[in-house]
Amino acid sequence: MVELALLMPLLALLLIGAVDLGRVFIAYTRLTSVVREGALYGGHFPDKAAEIRNRAYSNANGQLGTNDVDVIINATTDIRCYQGQSTTLIVATIAGNCAAEDPDGNALVKPGDSIEVTGRYVFRPITSQLIGLLPTSYQIKKSSRMVIQ
Repeated sequence: MVELALLMPLLALLLIGAVDLGRVFIAYTRLTSVVREGALYGGHFPDKAAEIRNRAYSNANGQLGTNDVDVIINATTDIRCYQGQSTTLIVATIAGNCAAEDPDGNALVKPGDSIEVTGRYVFRPITSQLIGLLPTSYQIKKSSRMVIQ
């Protein structure tokens, strides 16, 4: 009984740590689904940044907390357009707006280019509330890229 009483706090901490590990894994897979849904919609409609965010947030369905507080997809910095499937940004398009046109009125973003949606999730572990030495929150970041149709 004495040995169990001495080891119980350590065992409880290990159990709570395992639960936190499971929670962060679930949050990461849900965040992956959220940004993938935004990128998928953006692959068909790259000029609609607000609707890309709305589609991504609706995919979260409240399971990742509050939109723009716990789950963050910033329309001006987290939606980017790239030339083809490269890492070269289409410089004339400002971040979040893939609807830029050249002086002749032709769209700069063409089919075959790619759009990237990045999302962040603020994860608050239970263990940091129990142990004051750990940070109270961690930020998980995930990006997804789709080819524009």
